[in-house]
Amino acid sequence: AIGDGAYDVVFAVDSFPYIVNAGPVTVASTFAEMHRVLRPTGNAFIFNYSYQGDEKGDVADVARYARAVGLELVSSTPHAFRHWDGHVFRLRSAKPS
Repeated sequence: AIGDGAYDVVFAVDSFPYIVNAGPVTVASTFAEMHRVLRPTGNAFIFNYSYQGDEKGDVADVARYARAVGLELVSSTPHAFRHWDGHVFRLRSAKPS
């Protein structure tokens, strides 16, 4: 098992669209797990949250799920890379240090 606060960074690359398809309980538990394994002020990056084509809705969802577990949405950047059309979300743990 991975201990609490074991990582400085968590990457979720093209996995969240499938997590989102699994339903809100799975999304919420995944956000909670990301927060659990991050050290205080650690960062999580989500590369593509969903394939629903609703950027504003995705930003709102990510912010809501993040807040619920103690993560802060630091940035939301559509088309962050030249040769990739994905949306990148950067979250930071708001745990006390």
